[in-house]
Amino acid sequence: MRPFAQVPHVSTTRSRSGSSSVIVTPTNVPSSNGGIESEALKMLQPLDKGIRSGIVSQQCESIVRFSELIKKYPLPIVANTALLKLAEVFHASDNNFVRYWIVNVFEEVKLELPKVLNKNEMIKKTSVVLSSNDPIARALTLRLLSHMSSILSERTDVHHKIETCLLTSTDASEQEAAMLAVEQMCSVSSQFATQIQPKIEGLIKDLKTPISTKLKLIRVLKHMHTADAHQIQKTFETLKSLLHDYPSQDFYIVILDTATKLSVRSIQIAKETFTLLFTVLETDDRKKVKIECLKNLSQLTLRLTDLYASEFPHQVLKSLLVESPYRSIRQHAMQLLVVMSKSLYIVRTWFFKHSKDFLPFQIFEHFYFHKNDSFADLSLNIMINCVCHQVNKPIDNDVTDSEIDVNVIINKLTDALCLITFKRLNQSSDIKSLKSIVDFAVKFVRIAPQTSSEAIARSLIEHCLISTVPIERTCLIAKCIYKFAPICAEAISKHYSQLVNFSENISTQPDSEVCISFLIGTIFRASRSHSATNIPSHQVHTLIKSLQHSPYATYLIARQALYFGCHTFALETFDTISTKVDSEHNHHWLTHLNTLAMALQPNQNDAECHLGSSLSSLRACLNELQTNHSSVSGGKDNKKNKDYETGSRQNSGFQVEFIQWHITRVNYERDLMLFLNCNFKNDVVKINPFRLQEYIINFKSLADRIQVVAHSHYGIDAESELLLHSMMLYCLVVVDSLLRFSNHSVSNLKFPSSTSIQKECSRIHKEVVRMQPGNVDVLIHHILMPLLSVPHQIPPYYFVVSRHTFVQLEIEANKKHMGTSTANVVNRAIGSTVAQVGQGLVVHFSGYIRTDKPGIKSIAIELTGVGADQSQQLVEASIIEDSFQAQSVLHFDVEGLHQVNVKLKLLDSSRKYWHTRINQQIMIQVDPIKVNTRLAAFT
Repeated sequence: MRPFAQVPHVSTTRSRSGSSSVIVTPTNVPSSNGGIESEALKMLQPLDKGIRSGIVSQQCESIVRFSELIKKYPLPIVANTALLKLAEVFHASDNNFVRYWIVNVFEEVKLELPKVLNKNEMIKKTSVVLSSNDPIARALTLRLLSHMSSILSERTDVHHKIETCLLTSTDASEQEAAMLAVEQMCSVSSQFATQIQPKIEGLIKDLKTPISTKLKLIRVLKHMHTADAHQIQKTFETLKSLLHDYPSQDFYIVILDTATKLSVRSIQIAKETFTLLFTVLETDDRKKVKIECLKNLSQLTLRLTDLYASEFPHQVLKSLLVESPYRSIRQHAMQLLVVMSKSLYIVRTWFFKHSKDFLPFQIFEHFYFHKNDSFADLSLNIMINCVCHQVNKPIDNDVTDSEIDVNVIINKLTDALCLITFKRLNQSSDIKSLKSIVDFAVKFVRIAPQTSSEAIARSLIEHCLISTVPIERTCLIAKCIYKFAPICAEAISKHYSQLVNFSENISTQPDSEVCISFLIGTIFRASRSHSATNIPSHQVHTLIKSLQHSPYATYLIARQALYFGCHTFALETFDTISTKVDSEHNHHWLTHLNTLAMALQPNQNDAECHLGSSLSSLRACLNELQTNHSSVSGGKDNKKNKDYETGSRQNSGFQVEFIQWHITRVNYERDLMLFLNCNFKNDVVKINPFRLQEYIINFKSLADRIQVVAHSHYGIDAESELLLHSMMLYCLVVVDSLLRFSNHSVSNLKFPSSTSIQKECSRIHKEVVRMQPGNVDVLIHHILMPLLSVPHQIPPYYFVVSRHTFVQLEIEANKKHMGTSTANVVNRAIGSTVAQVGQGLVVHFSGYIRTDKPGIKSIAIELTGVGADQSQQLVEASIIEDSFQAQSVLHFDVEGLHQVNVKLKLLDSSRKYWHTRINQQIMIQVDPIKVNTRLAAFT
């Protein structure tokens, strides 16, 4: 199977005027059944009639609808036909109002212009209007050509006409349109940019050119990056000379902005641009010019290499921060330092190197308690970034000129964060300022957990949990503590009683359920991360009894317990609210969660008995979920309707996959334990290696399966994805233990996170590495039994209210329907067909997708040969109104039976692939080429 070639079918027709037009049937639209193409042509017919109407209003209405047609059906044949018709109307019409709306349509669909196949004809029909005596018509034509710049980069005839209009036009609207066309053309054509640059320079220096026109012409020079290096340098020298010729503020701002944008696109003049900006910043006293310099410096520092920024004159920034009377200038200087602090190299060679003269940390500390919250946020951001680089990669002694005790900086930052949080919590400022300082606290604790976590956690719990503060502010503090609970679990464990008591105090306030769930969830999270601490069960149960008036808050507490594997506590909590539900679907959902918690409880005594009961509970749980499919949809935090789930939209796809994975896991674990115990009790020295290999394959497939689940649900949260990764590592630890038992090398597994599953799996994996091959006793009692005692958590995505994405794929070849595939059917051969050696087999794909996830705009079909022919093809198709169509050509050089695997993936706006469960096979019988015997005899 060779790489496919998509060759369109081309037919040529000739119009009455003698010009030829090409009508193309694109390869990504099956021509056998019409489909989307016929719908587009059906919509085009009344529009074609409308643009030829003699009534201007009706004509304009039809023209406007052409953009809707092209966007709705972005096919080459539609774009080609529609835009050619508009170009014909633009050429033939004498009404500039009609031309104006055609220009608007071209602006909206300019991304579809490369699909036009009759480009020459369209350019010819539109550019001829430049010969008109009407300056408005010429201006509209120039604007139209500016929108067509993507297909005019090599058209020197059009370039010449645009240049002529720029140099000879006397009408203001035409001249403005010509400058727009020149700007767009320079951005795509290096030849045009090189040609027009001296003419623009001459117009700028011409005394007859108006000031407003000169400013617009200067902005065109930012697109000269498409020219060669010599021309770019010449453009920069021109801009520098213009600073001396035109010293007014407006010219300075435009020239500096143009030089910066040109430098971002061409790094060769970056150092000179930095020097120019700092020279102007130091010597020019105008406020707006200084702000423009600081903005441009931030932009350049963010885009270009750190080597240039490390040479900044620190004394200039110091004088701005300390001596400038303008708050806006100081603020922009701080924003520049924020950008610089993101670079490790700049922090090491600039902040610390110039610490004696610049004293950056003393200056930033001065802004901690500034009356303007934005200054405090900027200074904290800079300091946290610097501490982050120092903690992760300590600075060498030969790099800095002074010894800086980072621990002192960390301690001052810790005190500042605590005081600023308390201050903003109690003041009547915008809640966004409190949220920003809370985010900084979380970031800082993650950077320096050993020195700052205990102090910040103690301060937030003791001083910021105040019942008189509005509940939305208290909820932000509770969420902050919840986020860094695993990092400072030991410090939080000392305040369990205070967290429970505060939860009880605010339980009577309206909309306090979510805040209470975060506070109690902090206890579960900390106790799971720090094994030395235990959950204060008696105090939490007392709290639950006090929440009799709010069963929804109790439900959220139980859900937090499920997140962190505290299934025994969750079961006891569900019992307290099982009789207080007010709807049938809530009852079914609680029953389902109760059964699931029973099934996922860790093993305590007899493994075989425990696995048997877990298996029956999981099957009952799955039956409960499938039976109540219409009413069970996961929990949602809905403040207006304190319901456990909405019942309207569902996430049952992930829920079913999660339960089925655990059913398979428990089945494999039970079979493995029975097999090993049977051999251990009978004192069998040699265990059947083929059975062991079968278990290794089973657990490997189980690890791959949970990884596919993680990549099959678009929009899954990071915490759930991390938990699914932990479940995959759980299976791989079992695989390594069986490999080590069989005297094979084990993999080098990494356990990067601090989840309870990964911590326990990491400890057990060390036992696997130390285990002697063939030791059944160690394998059972020191590895597998501890693994069965690991609590399996329920990911937060399990409770997300989200409709499962539904995908359906139909495959057709040789005008034969080979079957319909949905995501519910996995690895099934759906049909077979016949092909010939050396001749391409056209395979059509069409389908339907239903998803409420934003960002899914296209699909990708992966075709992979099986066996000796393992070539791979990838076909992409856009999703238009929940449907897609595509086709591919398969080539075979060898006769026989060939198998091709078909996988369908979703493609989001960031070009990230998301798996679906469609993974099918096509069987193709390739026969020898049939020779025409009569033709062969004649030859």
